[in-house]
Amino acid sequence: MESLKINVLGGLEIKGSGKKPLTRKAKAVAAYLVLQRGRPQSREQLAALFWENSPQEQARTNLRQCLSTLRKHFEDALIADADAILIDPSNIDTDVERFEESINSDDLEVLTQAIRLYKGDLLDGFGVKEEAFEAWIRAERERYRMLMVDGLTRLIGQCEATNDAGSAVRFATRLLALDPLNENVHRSLMRAYTAQDRYDAALKQFEVCKDILRRDLDVQPQPETLALIKDIRAQRNELAAPLSVQEHDTGSGRASGTEKSGYTLSDQSNVRYVQSSDGVSIAYADVGEGHPMVLLGGWMTHLEKDWDSPVMRYFLTHLSESFRLIRIDQRGQGMSDWTHVDISSEKMVDDVECVIDQFDFQKVAIFATSQGAAVSIAYAVRHPDRVSHLILHGGYARGRCRRGEPGAAAESEAMVTLIRQRWGAENPAFRQYMTSLFIPDASQEDASWFNDFQRTCGPGENMARFREMFDEMDISELLSQVRVPTLILHCTGDAVAPISEGKFMASRIPGAQFILLESNNHMIFENEPDFPKFVQSIRNFIQ
Repeated sequence: MESLKINVLGGLEIKGSGKKPLTRKAKAVAAYLVLQRGRPQSREQLAALFWENSPQEQARTNLRQCLSTLRKHFEDALIADADAILIDPSNIDTDVERFEESINSDDLEVLTQAIRLYKGDLLDGFGVKEEAFEAWIRAERERYRMLMVDGLTRLIGQCEATNDAGSAVRFATRLLALDPLNENVHRSLMRAYTAQDRYDAALKQFEVCKDILRRDLDVQPQPETLALIKDIRAQRNELAAPLSVQEHDTGSGRASGTEKSGYTLSDQSNVRYVQSSDGVSIAYADVGEGHPMVLLGGWMTHLEKDWDSPVMRYFLTHLSESFRLIRIDQRGQGMSDWTHVDISSEKMVDDVECVIDQFDFQKVAIFATSQGAAVSIAYAVRHPDRVSHLILHGGYARGRCRRGEPGAAAESEAMVTLIRQRWGAENPAFRQYMTSLFIPDASQEDASWFNDFQRTCGPGENMARFREMFDEMDISELLSQVRVPTLILHCTGDAVAPISEGKFMASRIPGAQFILLESNNHMIFENEPDFPKFVQSIRNFIQ
């Protein structure tokens, strides 16, 4: 049997069977058996757990039918006799087994790997409306959550012992998302901020701690917390006078604070790199001030050249006046690694996670365009506790081949072939065709720029693989699982992502807001009448 991979931390994902998709009930039974680690489970117990409201004989019949379906996926790994059933774990790779093997380690690297495996709560967002099974999930979910809390607590302790303030901030922020009432962790985060000379962040964290304790427990901070904040204020006050002088003369020749109008490439942080889960180097940079917003671009991105884009430069300039933009170049293009790269939607979500983990924000907003919408939705479902707002512009959940449109598969195949053959050609004829799809109302100068920009984003083979993947993508089943406030913006004449796809997402994401923008372009230009509406809608939604 081909090795199966089953992930249950942060949802449920079964890979490697290559068979017809399982029903929700069959997935639940499989997950339950896998989590028993080879311990036999009686047929009577399973029937009662998953069909508690059915007559006993009917429940056993349902179980037999379910096992027949599972055997096609698990083959010899599913072992059953007249009385008991088990799944042999020897040929199955599970994230939860690797997590449990590593989470109790004293080795910093091994423990950090365990923390990365915890994508979210056990079977998060998954259920089958059987009370006995739901009760079991709740108990197991809490057990794994406590293992995660204990692991993060030990990691923070190690970071404090080695004066690694940056890692302490990252792990404490992650722990507070799981356990916001843990006053010890609030103090650890305050100390870590202070060690980085980030006194304002430490003071703000104290206010967050105080507000949460008052709101949820109706208590005041502990004496240890009050003593710590008093000491932090004293340290800050010692530095206040020289800092106030420096604020008046930055030496940069630019006004500071609110006097500054707009941002440019020179204001962007140096491009930095982080290794994703499979070793690929992912480029990222940030600019601006305010609520953190991760920007996930569409098919083509480039951290530096986007500042010259006839479309993106205006997005960046206006949004960075209100938000701290964290920008990412997708694997396989821009300033990220181009070669030896696994281009898949799952890896792209991993990349986003790795970049966000480099910052110490408890929550971030995500602004995603085009197919970046699908990546952002997958991340938001995986980590609902780390996303404050989701904004989707010109996005879609179903690729071209998944919308039921006649001839879509043939069109996609032809497009992918042309990208492989013509993407890097000197003659821009094919790229001009792409430009006319993305920005049909562009001036001749802007269209020429976009023609040249396309081939600087990445090699033709990578761009073809992206196009192939996006055309076959379908994350429809994730839409109902989105639990964060969502704003969907869509241009009326978008030829890349039809307006019907924007409405499709809006109708299935609970509570989603939908705003139409009058434009024929995939992304709206600054000189179009609805551009102010676009920018203000985002500001109003978040602020």
